[in-house]
Amino acid sequence: MHRRQGLISKVTSGIALTIGLSPVISRAQEAMAGGGWQNFGANVAYDYSGGASQGHFSTDTLVRTYGPLLGAVVFKKAISYLVKVAKLKI
Repeated sequence: MHRRQGLISKVTSGIALTIGLSPVISRAQEAMAGGGWQNFGANVAYDYSGGASQGHFSTDTLVRTYGPLLGAVVFKKAISYLVKVAKLKI
């Protein structure tokens, strides 16, 4: 039996995706403001490797980058649970 994704699930997925991609969105905004797309990939790689891509390691960088991903998963799971408990169907 195939079940269609409901409106609430679609909206929460979109919000979770935005939360999870916030470090990349932030880097893109910096690149647009400064006109420097040449370093965009290197900056994103730096963020997601915790600085290891440039020879050093920073847990602060990892927290700043992976924190939103964890937050997005928790947000999605929490909303899913709340919708199930409230038995909302939209």
